[in-house]
Amino acid sequence: MNQNYGLYKGATRMQKLYHGEDKIYHVYKGEDLIWRDRAYEKGQTVFESAEGKEADIYFDAGVYDIICIGGGGAAGMRGVYDDRGYGWGGGSGGGFVGRISIPEGTRKVVVGSANNNDKPQGGNTNTLNPDDMTTHDSYIEGVLRCGGGGAGSTSGVGAAGAAPVFDIQPTSSSLNKAGNAGSYNSGGKGSAAAAYCAGGASIYENYGTGQGCYTSEYAARRSWVNGTAGYIKIVYVEDSE
Repeated sequence: MNQNYGLYKGATRMQKLYHGEDKIYHVYKGEDLIWRDRAYEKGQTVFESAEGKEADIYFDAGVYDIICIGGGGAAGMRGVYDDRGYGWGGGSGGGFVGRISIPEGTRKVVVGSANNNDKPQGGNTNTLNPDDMTTHDSYIEGVLRCGGGGAGSTSGVGAAGAAPVFDIQPTSSSLNKAGNAGSYNSGGKGSAAAAYCAGGASIYENYGTGQGCYTSEYAARRSWVNGTAGYIKIVYVEDSE
């Protein structure tokens, strides 16, 4: 990527520069950097977010270290005033940690948000299924997609987020797996402690955790335990030559 000037040999614009067999990455005029071969320095973080967001990111052709975790799924809860409450936890996101060689181009990068059910508790007899039953995937367009956790409801617990699907196969990985399903629980009779219904556990540093809940016979004792958004981190390693 040129900093200030184009690099030419005669009338031909040069995209790469060598000294013998050694590739030149930087050209200086005095102390001023006037040209460099790559858009990023080695080890530079190109993108990082642990919040649901979308961005268009330019990739130089090169090798990247990537962490990608899908967002956590929503929980569901039900009370029928029959001596207990019922809860169904959301699933956690699938994920990948590894290295991928990516061609040059601008790609959409999406971090899956936490799909938290925030419906308020009503009367003791109440069903609170999430409105959003979709998965909140995290992905790099044309590279990989990591599934967000499924939503829990009275139909069952939230499914584990799907294992990564690759458009470009990684060269190495230390994590490549589906998330964890949510759990079911019931209890909390009368004045007893509410029963805890866990969301699916994160597979990487608490990112993409499924939503859980505390459930009880009485609405006043019920509450949500919010899950977490997914995560993407992209670090430029080196060019692909």
